[in-house]
Amino acid sequence: MTFNGHLIIVCVMAALFLVVITVGAGYSQGAQIAPVAVGLVGLLCTLGETRGRHESSDSRGSNHESGMKEFPVDLFLWLLSLIVLVVLLGLIAGAAMFVAAFLRWRERRTWVSSLATSIATTGFVYFVFEVLMDVLLFRGVLQLY
Repeated sequence: MTFNGHLIIVCVMAALFLVVITVGAGYSQGAQIAPVAVGLVGLLCTLGETRGRHESSDSRGSNHESGMKEFPVDLFLWLLSLIVLVVLLGLIAGAAMFVAAFLRWRERRTWVSSLATSIATTGFVYFVFEVLMDVLLFRGVLQLY
């Protein structure tokens, strides 16, 4: 078995989804539906990805022979930065900063395109959850807003 880092990503994602499920289960009955549902779906998708990857590598030989890429360190660091930003700044501010930075530096989009996409996506999330559904989104450890 060739180790290419896929196992690390699967374990980290499974652990994150288990944390979401555990934390969500402690919320009041009405508030626990969303985090538990998202956590369960994410966990099932993560485990399904492992099964699909295992079956495809068995049928075609080793991972290197099937053309699978090595561990994507840069994407893992981007994911880690998203988690840090959301924990520190909150969901809206952290996601807005992440989307703008990711599109600008990773995807090489223009500043205008990056900022417009960031404002549009986080504005949509804010409007749907905070305004329409009256759901208080995570404010972050620093609670700047």
